[in-house]
Amino acid sequence: ERRRPPAVRVAYDLTLTTEKSLGVLAMLAPDAVRDVVLDSIRAGNDHALGWLEDRAVGRIDGKPAPADGLMVASFRHLTSRALDPFPHHHNVVMNTVRSNDGSHRALDARFLYRDAHAASALATAEMRHQLSERLGVRWRPGRKSGWEVDGISAQVIAEFSTRRSEIDDALRELESEIGRGAHPKEIAHIVLRTRPAKNHTPDDEPVATWRARAAQH
Repeated sequence: ERRRPPAVRVAYDLTLTTEKSLGVLAMLAPDAVRDVVLDSIRAGNDHALGWLEDRAVGRIDGKPAPADGLMVASFRHLTSRALDPFPHHHNVVMNTVRSNDGSHRALDARFLYRDAHAASALATAEMRHQLSERLGVRWRPGRKSGWEVDGISAQVIAEFSTRRSEIDDALRELESEIGRGAHPKEIAHIVLRTRPAKNHTPDDEPVATWRARAAQH
């Protein structure tokens, strides 16, 4: 509520995430395995960005126009806000594209919103392919959707789902008070209300604690 809408939209944050078991495999495994998992996640992210680049659209005089690729800066984070293992990429897509005549124009970002789910699915498929080929990883259906690493139990996944637990607890409290299920806007409000500030913690600091917690399960 305190934020003012920007006068100029500089960029869009396209965030591609992974299943929770991938974070456990990446951050608790030996270094050699960790490197392969993180590289596979990066490969999936890059594959999705390449697919989106082929569909980039600019705006000329307010109308959609063909464009040549995207300008993107990708930043890898290794934990969630709750400092659980959660490797994911924030892709900052700049609000500019090169048109066919070589000039730079504003990005028509509607294609990002339209194609984000498809790009996420392509990233996941490439990541899973790489892990199956390079590490022999096998998969099982996730609790609600997606695919988790076969061999990493639901108990371990729940142990490292602190944010999910915080949101679920707050949601149950709200629904108990109002006597009905929460609407999507109310759920979004809970997500924002319970979100902690970001931490700048070296990625090797929590590993020993993570391994001790995982060993209990």
